[in-house]
Amino acid sequence: MFRYLIKPTIAAIMATHSISSLANPTTRMDDGVVCLADNIYFEARGQGVQGWKAVANVVRNRVNNKKYPNDVCDVIYQRKQFSWTLYSRTDTSYRDNALYQKIVTFSRQFLYNKGADNTRGALFYHSKKVAKSAIGVSALRKTATIRDHIFYRLAVLPKKQTKRM
Repeated sequence: MFRYLIKPTIAAIMATHSISSLANPTTRMDDGVVCLADNIYFEARGQGVQGWKAVANVVRNRVNNKKYPNDVCDVIYQRKQFSWTLYSRTDTSYRDNALYQKIVTFSRQFLYNKGADNTRGALFYHSKKVAKSAIGVSALRKTATIRDHIFYRLAVLPKKQTKRM
């Protein structure tokens, strides 16, 4: 039924929870919306809409990149990509708060509407609190700084020159 063992409660929530703030109150949350909303909540809930959009764009950019899975949840739960996914969360009471519901509405609109990428193609980001040396940014090119996060994409590295004899 649900393929993400780390988040077994999402299936139950999807089966019973509708989003009343949308035009159609019977619309059920799908996997991608729940995964993206959870990711935004834990990675950028205090960063404002531009921060939410930036984190969502990194997920979208990865989904659209052949080096990553082509599914929102698969990208988010890919091993060691987003730190909050490393911990099992059985308490989902955060989903009842007003901020989370705003993030769900944002996530649904983001996934179903193409908008400008405020990260300029970023595939990676980190908090300003994390030392650059800890994440190995030498092969990355900075694309944006939004609130407390710095965003990067892969740098185009020069091809190795071969000696001609």
